[in-house]
Amino acid sequence: MNRTSNVTVTVVVITKNQRTYLERSLPALAAQRGVSRFETVVVDSGSTDGALDVVREHGAKLVQIAPEAFGYARAYNLGAAHGTGKYIVRLSGDAIPIGTDWLMGLLVPMETDESIGATWGAQTLPPGLRNPVEHFCQKLYGYDAGKNAKPVRITRLCTVLGCNMATRRDLWERFPFPDIAQVEDYAFYGKLLQDGFAGTFVPGARVLHGHEESLSKALSRSLKQSFWQVIIRIRLFLQK
Repeated sequence: MNRTSNVTVTVVVITKNQRTYLERSLPALAAQRGVSRFETVVVDSGSTDGALDVVREHGAKLVQIAPEAFGYARAYNLGAAHGTGKYIVRLSGDAIPIGTDWLMGLLVPMETDESIGATWGAQTLPPGLRNPVEHFCQKLYGYDAGKNAKPVRITRLCTVLGCNMATRRDLWERFPFPDIAQVEDYAFYGKLLQDGFAGTFVPGARVLHGHEESLSKALSRSLKQSFWQVIIRIRLFLQK
């Protein structure tokens, strides 16, 4: 892929009161190289901190959703529906792309191999973050791999980094992110696998991202996600 390619991309960012992050992530998106045309769609669920001014300042498309109607899957699906790109990238409001080749890194596996239905990158934890669960997950999921580590083709159901992932629009239209309370990215990837597609983990496509929270809250969130993953595995098995 190069700047002269006709690849189109929709980057969907969901946010609420994350102005300080948007002030860094939107310029980082504008600096991406290697993709000829892409649009940024920001889905906001009631910001009051001036985040909307930042979105308008950077020329991103703004889509608003009522706070009471918010859900991660619902917000991403809404943002994707307001875009036109061949590929759809999910970027959390508190995730900041690292480097100018982040976007291209997520797209190349799908552009070069039609059997790849989704890609996801890695995260670098913010300096000083102390949350031990986040540090454990860095090693568990391979997010601590170096930027130059090679992409890995994956054909089994596993945890994906939903704050930093991409898929093809035609597949999203067939399998929108399911409107569930947790791990809708995991469920989406499961459907792709069930339909014969594979995924690619791209360690070099990195974002600055991580949650600073108490150990009890971090463990509770992790356990809830694990519970929902088990439920999804059961549902996928029953659908065979």
